[in-house]
Amino acid sequence: MRDQETSGRDGFSGFTVLLWFAGGAMVGAAAAYLAQAQNRAHVRELAQHTRDRANGLADALRDASSAAQTAFAASSGGNGATK
Repeated sequence: MRDQETSGRDGFSGFTVLLWFAGGAMVGAAAAYLAQAQNRAHVRELAQHTRDRANGLADALRDASSAAQTAFAASSGGNGATK
């Protein structure tokens, strides 16, 4: 396996350093945001709301599937077979 050519440069590229800096800034901003109890409570509420909606998704999919099967059966004369 050949090494990539680096044009004689060693170390990190400017873009890599920029990505590391941006990642560190995002982690720092998240830590500062979550440092406040009010924000942690808000994030907890959002997470619970998302879990509740996800739990209802299975029922909604089951109902939609049942309705689709009923509609298909009705459109094919009730026997479930197509001609």
